[in-house]
Amino acid sequence: MGLGTVGVVSGLIDTHTHAVSPDADRFPQRAASLPNGAWWTNGDVSIEGLAAAVEASSVDGVVLVQAAGPYGDDNSYLVEAVADQAVFAGVCIVDPVAPGATDRLRTLADNSRIDGIRLFHVPTPANPWLASTAANELLDLAAELGLTVTVCCMADALSDLGRQLSRRPDLAVVLDHCGFADFSGTAPYPEAQPLWNLARYEQLHVKFTPTLARHDSADPVVLAEQLVTRFGGGRIVWGSDWPQHRETSTYGEQVDLVQSWFAGCDADVRSAIGGQNALRLWPRSWPHLLNP
Repeated sequence: MGLGTVGVVSGLIDTHTHAVSPDADRFPQRAASLPNGAWWTNGDVSIEGLAAAVEASSVDGVVLVQAAGPYGDDNSYLVEAVADQAVFAGVCIVDPVAPGATDRLRTLADNSRIDGIRLFHVPTPANPWLASTAANELLDLAAELGLTVTVCCMADALSDLGRQLSRRPDLAVVLDHCGFADFSGTAPYPEAQPLWNLARYEQLHVKFTPTLARHDSADPVVLAEQLVTRFGGGRIVWGSDWPQHRETSTYGEQVDLVQSWFAGCDADVRSAIGGQNALRLWPRSWPHLLNP
């Protein structure tokens, strides 16, 4: 999609949540394959539970990201979950190396509530495909369909992401969890150079989530400052990662926690990160939040 500006009403857009159905017969789950295990077995992680939590919070719009752990690239529950939920936009997963990948993406994009595609490259496959011909075809189609691309990859794949960014400067890309860059040590985090190298690509946005507060024990306030310095306030979005990660007792508290990490930023930067950037990236999802 394009990178133009939109006039927006101030509000909060959470760009990273998940939901898993309690009905494993209708929506079969695969074996847990992620480092943090089967997080979806802990409490109510349904779309109904998430919607109620969002309703009780200060959040105006939510990106529901396909839960790769339980479902892989079977987006059946995602499609059903966002069908009648005006507050949610869906981001699907399509495996670019699976047969019929482009056809699957076209079908998913026909759903007006599916507003993006996630390339899920974690853990890094034995045969990495992020810079492959198959990934090229899927990204080219995403551009044609006007979809924002979200990439979830480890730091060892960031150079391949850079190749894609060079190839498609017109395509908006959001990097989940800042690519799990190495934020060990202290600012300016020299071990995170593979991420800092990507700051020159103006179409790249980085997603700040509570995952980063756990990663390498980095101070989230200092890390937020570094991200703003490197990428600017217009290229950062935030996500709660609820309910996969629960640093707090409630969703609303998790939202407040993440927002507190940007409290030292200027008001216009807080507004951009809080919601304006997300509304620019997923413009068809929340028309009621856009100025005429």
